Amino acid sequence: SNPHKPLKAETQKNNCGVKLAEPVFEIQKDKAGKFRFHLKAANGEIIAMSEAYETKKACENGIESVKKSAPIAKIKDLSQ
Repeated sequence: SNPHKPLKAETQKNNCGVKLAEPVFEIQKDKAGKFRFHLKAANGEIIAMSEAYETKKACENGIESVKKSAPIAKIKDLSQ
């Protein structure tokens, strides 16, 4: 796989042989040369976007932080 090309939604087959899309983190380089990631849902829609990171490694660390934090994150409603 080309490390400079954004990933397409990965697919896997369930036990019936039907392909199912999986969520995916895509790392991209913006026009300013900074790295950003998008979290795409199984249907391909972007559900989260990151800040800009100076290095690809920092961007990868951001992804790991989201993966670790999201399952235990509480919802804080500030809309009121």
